[in-house]
Amino acid sequence: MKPSTYECVAARVTARTSFYVVLLVYRPGSAAITASFFAELSDVLDRLSTYVDPLVLVGDLNIQLERTADPHIVEFCELLGSYGL
Repeated sequence: MKPSTYECVAARVTARTSFYVVLLVYRPGSAAITASFFAELSDVLDRLSTYVDPLVLVGDLNIQLERTADPHIVEFCELLGSYGL
């Protein structure tokens, strides 16, 4: 299923004898952070976590991580932590 709250592209990258799965994500800064965003990101991470290769998440999520008391930031960090990111 294609996410509706952000855009993404995933690719398997080879560097000599190492392999990585790279997920490039763009979430518009004009859009509010919603529960749907977390559900859709979790769904994509669930699918990519089945690969043996390490997962690298990159992009522009337009999330201000310095706001450590913001419940959305806490949820985002917990989500990433649950996947070892």
